[in-house]
Amino acid sequence: MRRSRSGLGMALLLVVAGGGWSGAQAQDGGDDPCALLTREEMATVSNDQPVKPRPRVNKWPYGGMVSMTCTYNTRYDKLGASVNVERGRTPDEMKQYLKTLMGTAKQTSGNAMKPVPGLGDQAHWGQIGPTSGMLHVIKGTDVLSIRTYGKGPGAGTLDKTKELMAIVYPRFAKLPPYVAPAEAAE
Repeated sequence: MRRSRSGLGMALLLVVAGGGWSGAQAQDGGDDPCALLTREEMATVSNDQPVKPRPRVNKWPYGGMVSMTCTYNTRYDKLGASVNVERGRTPDEMKQYLKTLMGTAKQTSGNAMKPVPGLGDQAHWGQIGPTSGMLHVIKGTDVLSIRTYGKGPGAGTLDKTKELMAIVYPRFAKLPPYVAPAEAAE
């Protein structure tokens, strides 16, 4: 049975980034994924006017892992991007995450994740569809993922996604170590 491209992207995003969202914004500016990429920077990369970014935070019901996403869409759908930050995994949880990421990409798209040298401790690219792709960068037990999509030139390509990652990753790399809130650490 052939899966649809839009379903493929959503399946990969849900398995890797988490399920539903709580809708709460991160209270600490260091954990606000929208602070990692400005609207002006998105406008420059997309050559389109971005609409207001939408932040979302999901706190896992177990452990201390938190997933935070900021989504940018542009007025004429030339380039959209989701910047996702996941923090608070244990080393064992990170190993399982990577195993799941690699398996999900191969299973849903038929293509293996491709290593991308020179970013973080390791980085992997997954082409979700012709105009949609996601770059995952691992730093310790934290993950920064950027998904690009749209109708404009380069949307969903590794080159365009790396252009955004070049802006976002240095800021992500400077974040202080994540400490789970007391209620999540219990």
